[in-house]
Amino acid sequence: MTADHPAPAAPPSGDTPMRRLHPLTPLLRGGIIAVAITVAAGRQLLEGGPVDWPLPIVVAVVAAAAAWAALTWWTTRYQVGSDTLRIESGIVVRRSRRIRLDRVQAVEVQQPLLARVFRMAELQIETAGDGTEATLAYVTLAQAQQLRVELLARAGQLSGRAGQGRAATAREGTESQHQEAAEGVHEVLHRATPGLLLVSQLVRTGPLVALLGAAAAATISVVVGEPLGLALVLPAALAVGNAVWSGFVSHYGFTLTRTARGLAVRAGLLDVRTQSIPTDRVQGVVVVEPMVWRRLGWCEGLVTVAGVGSRSDDTGRLSATLLPVVERDRGARIAIDALAGDIASVPLTGIPHRAMVLAPLTRRVLALGMSAGAPGGPGVVVTRRGWLTRRTDVVPRHKVQSCAVRQGPLQRRLGLATLRLHLPPGPVQAVGLHRDQSEAWRTALTVATTAGASARV
Repeated sequence: MTADHPAPAAPPSGDTPMRRLHPLTPLLRGGIIAVAITVAAGRQLLEGGPVDWPLPIVVAVVAAAAAWAALTWWTTRYQVGSDTLRIESGIVVRRSRRIRLDRVQAVEVQQPLLARVFRMAELQIETAGDGTEATLAYVTLAQAQQLRVELLARAGQLSGRAGQGRAATAREGTESQHQEAAEGVHEVLHRATPGLLLVSQLVRTGPLVALLGAAAAATISVVVGEPLGLALVLPAALAVGNAVWSGFVSHYGFTLTRTARGLAVRAGLLDVRTQSIPTDRVQGVVVVEPMVWRRLGWCEGLVTVAGVGSRSDDTGRLSATLLPVVERDRGARIAIDALAGDIASVPLTGIPHRAMVLAPLTRRVLALGMSAGAPGGPGVVVTRRGWLTRRTDVVPRHKVQSCAVRQGPLQRRLGLATLRLHLPPGPVQAVGLHRDQSEAWRTALTVATTAGASARV
């Protein structure tokens, strides 16, 4: 080989060769454009107008999208190294990104609807710190599962079951078996049935109040002979339908399993998504009980997970869902399992009698409690609030980042204060409303002392 054409360097020891994504990737990416054009044309037909787009322009748009998708696939390559994941991409401007595997927090396999048709999947890599992630779309489902196990094993996030999980993945044939092998499943903790999920979405406080309000407006309009209230029925019905459908589709087939890394959830009707919930990164749990759910003995469990709670996409919402709907007693047991602590035995105390002026409707609901934990353990802080929708927030004392005690003008006159525990972004928001000021300060100092001692350790 001459000096003008040097031989390509062999990858370092432990590094895999540079790989390309699956050849069907341009088809899947171009298919999104075709779906968008079809939806736009269908909408125009529904509105009563003809689809009079110039055919050459439509063909040019589709051809340009296909060409761009093909070039993107051709210029995108990746390599798994012993300590980094290298991703090369870019058509006009080349970009080379190296992700340190020791900063990888999660590697998740996602299957959008079109990818499921071809048994393809995309891999989402989430890193610590700023929560940025890289996406490899698309590879075959089996390859995505194998690559996920390999990345997690190299990142040191899997136990000795990683090799067993990889071998099992190669043997099993169904999607669920592939997923369970990669996760190292110990047991299934909960599966949400479609019927219960649909009914629970219909009787949530928001949709129920909207429907009752629309019905009341329609009734008043009929009685007084004014059609204005009838005009509110259709928008309200559409909003309720959208909320119910969104909740049902995103949580359809919800399965919670205990894995070698903690917990894992899998859900989705159109887009199947999976998300790991490492229990050591769980900052707190909140049990939500809408008004009708309380009568039926149901609750919803949400968690704040460090690093992913600030994301507002479907994956971020899925990672915050511990249980979409479950019986109250069963939900409490699973929440205890997620926090590795007994939260049911924490004694709760209500607000002082003089605080009823500030909370006439929730005076029997507002409560705060704190446990000392097991010998040498940090314990938890429990707060309860909410009238229409009751929420019970549970936070381990050593996970609290900071505490705040606030007093409004009326609270100062009544000797009351509000205690707020600060956590990473997420659904858990522990707030003790209208507490006796001495109790609020005492609790804040105790929690701050525990968190400080844990940080020093």
